[in-house]
Amino acid sequence: MKRTLFLILILLGTLKVAFSQVITFQPSATGTGYLPSNNSSGGITFVIQNTNPYPAILNSLTYWNNVATTKDFTLWYSSISLSGAPTFPPTIASGWNTVATVTGVPMAASVQSPVFSGLTFNIPANTTYRFFLTSTNVQYTGTTTPPNPSGVSPTSFSTSGVNFLVAEAQVAGQNVGWGGGNFSPRAFLGSVTLTLLSTPCAGQPSAGVASASPTNPCPGNNITLSLTGSTAASGLAYQWQRASSPSGPWVTLPGATTNPYLYAPPTGSTTFYRCIVVCTNSGLNDTTAATTPAVVVQPWTPTSPCYCNGIVTNSTTNDIGRFTFGTFANPAIAPSPQASNPSATGTVSNFMSLTPVPNFVQALSYPINVFQISSAAALGTTWVKAWIDYNHNSSFTDPGEEVFSSQSNAANTFTTTGSVTIPPTSLPGNTRMRVKMETGGSQANTTPCNNITTGEVEDYLINISPAGPYDPNVSAIAVPSGNCTGANETLTATICNYGSFNINMLIHPVYITFTVIGPTGTFTYLDTLNSGTIPAFGASCATATVSPVNLFAGGNYAINAVVSCPTLPSNQVVNPSNDSLANAIQIFNYRPTASAPYELCQFASIPFGQGLGVSGCSAPYLDTVTISFTLGICNDNVGSTGNGTAVGSPANCADQFACSFGTGIVPALPPGATFVQPAVLKVTNLMENSLVPATINTEMRLNIYKNNPVGANLLSPGGTVGTATPAAAVSNWTYERQISASNLSNIFSNVPPGGTINLGYWESFQDNISLPDIALNSTLPSVATLTIYYQYVPAAFAWYDVPVGGNSLYSLSPFNPLMYTNAVVNNSNTPGTYTFYASCIGLPTCRVPVNLVINPTPAAFQDSLTVCEYLVGANNGIFDLTTLNGPVSGFNAAASVGYYGDQALLLPIPTPATDTSSTNYIYSKVFYPLTGCYSSDTVYLDVQSIPQFTQSIYTGFACAPNAIDISSLMSVFSTSSIDSFFYSDPLYTIPHPNPHSIFVADTVYTIVKTDNAVGCADSAVAYIDIIPATNFIANQAPANFSVCGPIPCGNIALSEGNTETLYTTTDCRRIATVKDSIDGVNLGSVSICEDIDCSIQTLNGQPYVSRHYEITPANNGKARVCLYYLQQDFDDYNSSAFPSWPIMDPNVNLCITQVDNGDITTPGHTAISIPNSAITSTYDPLTTVWTVCFPVDSFSYFYCATCNPLNIALPVTLLNLKANQVKGSLS
Repeated sequence: MKRTLFLILILLGTLKVAFSQVITFQPSATGTGYLPSNNSSGGITFVIQNTNPYPAILNSLTYWNNVATTKDFTLWYSSISLSGAPTFPPTIASGWNTVATVTGVPMAASVQSPVFSGLTFNIPANTTYRFFLTSTNVQYTGTTTPPNPSGVSPTSFSTSGVNFLVAEAQVAGQNVGWGGGNFSPRAFLGSVTLTLLSTPCAGQPSAGVASASPTNPCPGNNITLSLTGSTAASGLAYQWQRASSPSGPWVTLPGATTNPYLYAPPTGSTTFYRCIVVCTNSGLNDTTAATTPAVVVQPWTPTSPCYCNGIVTNSTTNDIGRFTFGTFANPAIAPSPQASNPSATGTVSNFMSLTPVPNFVQALSYPINVFQISSAAALGTTWVKAWIDYNHNSSFTDPGEEVFSSQSNAANTFTTTGSVTIPPTSLPGNTRMRVKMETGGSQANTTPCNNITTGEVEDYLINISPAGPYDPNVSAIAVPSGNCTGANETLTATICNYGSFNINMLIHPVYITFTVIGPTGTFTYLDTLNSGTIPAFGASCATATVSPVNLFAGGNYAINAVVSCPTLPSNQVVNPSNDSLANAIQIFNYRPTASAPYELCQFASIPFGQGLGVSGCSAPYLDTVTISFTLGICNDNVGSTGNGTAVGSPANCADQFACSFGTGIVPALPPGATFVQPAVLKVTNLMENSLVPATINTEMRLNIYKNNPVGANLLSPGGTVGTATPAAAVSNWTYERQISASNLSNIFSNVPPGGTINLGYWESFQDNISLPDIALNSTLPSVATLTIYYQYVPAAFAWYDVPVGGNSLYSLSPFNPLMYTNAVVNNSNTPGTYTFYASCIGLPTCRVPVNLVINPTPAAFQDSLTVCEYLVGANNGIFDLTTLNGPVSGFNAAASVGYYGDQALLLPIPTPATDTSSTNYIYSKVFYPLTGCYSSDTVYLDVQSIPQFTQSIYTGFACAPNAIDISSLMSVFSTSSIDSFFYSDPLYTIPHPNPHSIFVADTVYTIVKTDNAVGCADSAVAYIDIIPATNFIANQAPANFSVCGPIPCGNIALSEGNTETLYTTTDCRRIATVKDSIDGVNLGSVSICEDIDCSIQTLNGQPYVSRHYEITPANNGKARVCLYYLQQDFDDYNSSAFPSWPIMDPNVNLCITQVDNGDITTPGHTAISIPNSAITSTYDPLTTVWTVCFPVDSFSYFYCATCNPLNIALPVTLLNLKANQVKGSLS
């Protein structure tokens, strides 16, 4: 193997790197997605950042290849091109310098092979370099088009203060990883090894050997100053010096304090260099010998090999056909034809030998023109640039040296034009110029040095001459804007002086003669400038003006001007060729004819094929197009549950319930197409379904819709008229109807070319909910077509939003201004008359006004209406929709209002004043009758249930001094939240003062009303009686005896410490009194029941007083209970008890038996006796009533009797016995 290694930068030789650290970056081993490669080009870039305070030495690099081969490699580095697209191939002029070059490297297949080894390239402390590995073919991985990710992860690797960046890792917001100069992000498929010099220097350092490379640089380019064999440690300082001989004297290079260091020596110089190396820790230093050989900078010539060469890899298609600069043209005549030209063989062309060399004068402007040709049948878009090496440094990349840049495309007929001003600071003499045309190039990517696939690079030799003493010239002429000129126009000319002396116009007047050649002849106009100064070198210019100029007549005008200054010495006035424009200014005067104003409703859009119109520039064409539908039988009136003609349930006889009978593809119409007559929808060879009556051809309806036949998606409703086919026809009949121009506009406005429309089928009479009425003919296939008739005007107009100036918005008629951003109106939100301007195409100044009239659209507002009915769904609630006319229209007196059952406003509410809809949404249509402009919004119809009293009359009473709460009497059935209102009069005008606490007899009139806005209501009346309380007790007869029988149970409410008495509900007689003891338990609602036996009840021989009680609280707790008895009750008891039981004396031997688990007749009940000592008995002789009071801990049944003798327990009855026998005994 032949292997040559050129170490251009720091070759540190044999380094003493004790205590140094070796690190390796190998993304394919530590990342994912790095192999295999999926692309390749001439190089790959990556970045190394050394963030340490000491140097890092790049030692080696390996790389991957997909096949076994032998390659040459060069490794470049840059400290300025750290991200973004690099110059490819890399050059010193573009900031790239070589690290090393190696040839004949054996590359194994599908593995990483060593490429560079033994490198000692120094990456100084805190330094970032981007590296560029180049070869004939360097493989990498990554997608094809940014900004897609490369597919690798991660893209940034870090260790020991060093970062390794690839692919879409970014520096300054741009990718670092590029394949060649055009592809990013791309990922590096190799490894690098570095040594970190973390050991500080000590003692005297060794400076090593200094070298400078290259030794024969191009003028203005950098050389690399570097050291070999110097001490490898941190803490070293460097200072480079130069001299014109190896023995000195030596001059310090300011800022040259790094190793390596880039330096641009003066053009033509011969220089030697040396370096002083200082160990900052010890203060000791060492100095290298002078570099050998000397660095000799090449002298500049326009043919220097130092200029970069852009390569064109394909010699077909696009080519520079003719280049014109000033009066110079190559070739003299433009080649023809422009396309399919066999001479278009794009390559790199050197035209520097052409004679004579064209001359250009400093400070003057010259037109430049590049005419494109192609060997292909169609010309492709290219980018054209030109560069001039004004400072003669063999580079075209200096500021100001890119003198022309433009895209060549169909818009400029593939001919780019511009002008170039030669700067006064340019170096005079022969100068190199480059012109480049790149297929698919751009302002950013087309450079003087980049390789291109197709196009051409042409190099020329031009001569730059200093300016003469005086050079007055006409640099520009301003004519009226546009091409619709009048009789009182103004012309101005810009007069400059590109000579080296000022022109004092007071001493040397300047005369400007305008010449106007038009359809009515040739006319001249004169202006004289006789004050002020025209400065040299075009620093500023003067203006000549003539007015009025008659340009009224239509036709072409050629306008030019010539400048003269007869008092200047004729031998000092130079360049007469620029005394007038090289080409006269051409203008054209032309006016088209405007159509009537186009009227549009506010907030509406302009339908397809409609808009502002003009004529007079081209005649309209008539044409037709046919949409064919693919048919398939479907079940009509989707969702129907019954027969009939109802537009909704159950028959669903309406457009919105159509099924998809067929589909068609919308064609593309020419721009500006309009519909001049209805289209024809025709379905031939239809058959009748044999299972349905022979009337279906008059019931069939076909609509056209987009996604579903609802709202805006319904493009053409099915209508309400059937076909004219006789009802008896059962086969091979035709359905046909017209589709209006407005419906066609809907179709083409809502469905783009290539989109799908549906043919919807429904029936006006639903006679079979499970079958369609029609069938497709299998003998003569059924065919459905929509034939559309349209006209269009070829591109012949230009539309503007200003009377003069501006940019053309559209080129056809009609014109929809709402589709194109403009300065007049971009939507129809604001009513008014808006003026646009049209001209024939190419004649933008000859404009006519055309008006767009936006008529106001009334606003529609959401609203709701609620009615009440006793049974929701019974449809006995009637909506008067006309009461909403004001609110839904915003009380707009000029607007009319209609109501519809569907969003498409196809189903009007037949009786809006007496509508009986259920709860649902309907739609309002608020419109102006004169213009038809309308808005629509939803109206919510709400049917509310009326709350109902369970009876119309209620009665109630209370025993004085108690009061009654009227709400406790009434019960209401309601499905909604309600409010109650109480009144004292039958007219419900006087609120009742105390409805919840009535103490006197009264009549209360009550209304219950739902608490919503409608307030559904019902009423009832309550008659209240307050009965005076007495000391009599329940069922006490006038003769003071008890009337036997049960007394209705009643309830009292108790809380701690509270006492309540239960009275009878008819005569306010006492039943029982309970006082809730303070024990932490509220008894709550207490139920009290009393029963009077018709005879004395006994149990096991024990008699009981005929009155007995059952008291049940909500919560058991302590209380004091008072029960009431008549003296006659005790007398009846004594008669029964004597002689077996003691005679009752309430103050001595009255006891209360409290029975639980049922009354005394219930088997299994339990009982406790409340002794007389706990009982307090009082007697009222006037009423013969005994009040017997006693404390309790719980409640149940209460019976009264004389105390059991000797306090013997009540008899017990054995109810059940269960025993087990264990080992012969019972247990």
